Amino acid sequence: MIRENNTILKIGQSKSDLVTSLERHLRLLVDYHKKAFEENNKDYCGEIAGKLRLLVIESNNPRSDHKPLLLELIKKYGSREVLESLKNKINNNQLSFITSTGKHLTLKQLIWNWANQAGAGHEDLKLEPNFGEVWSMQQELNIHGRFPLANSLEEITEYVIEIGKSFLWELKNNEHQH
Repeated sequence: MIRENNTILKIGQSKSDLVTSLERHLRLLVDYHKKAFEENNKDYCGEIAGKLRLLVIESNNPRSDHKPLLLELIKKYGSREVLESLKNKINNNQLSFITSTGKHLTLKQLIWNWANQAGAGHEDLKLEPNFGEVWSMQQELNIHGRFPLANSLEEITEYVIEIGKSFLWELKNNEHQH
């Protein structure tokens, strides 16, 4: 571990390593999508939220060093239009679900909270109130064999998979042309 002025310095990964990581995470996201939505196994939804957080969800904390992998790679090597479209879909998409306090949750808030509080790498003992309300209601409800938030999660997952695969294809095509 390298320290400078009591700060841990991190060593950057190569473009090749980051692209390999992106391929792996997208492959897992595709697998989790199949399990969650084609096989109707809601246990995989937390895994999906974790992957989406890792790939496309930016922290609201300006001091956070969390940089979503797909967004960062598109920022460095991809199209500004694709980046803005993806960020807009995530950040400005309000869910139709309204909490008892009258608050809408955005897709970004849902994914961030799901990943951080009941997702792949974390299980909080206490939930943020608005997310907790959404979480408990969606656990109880079952509409045509699916829980209410499944459609929102499925839609954004498919969009991220499509953008990610397209970005990787363009990246590899551009490298072969140079």
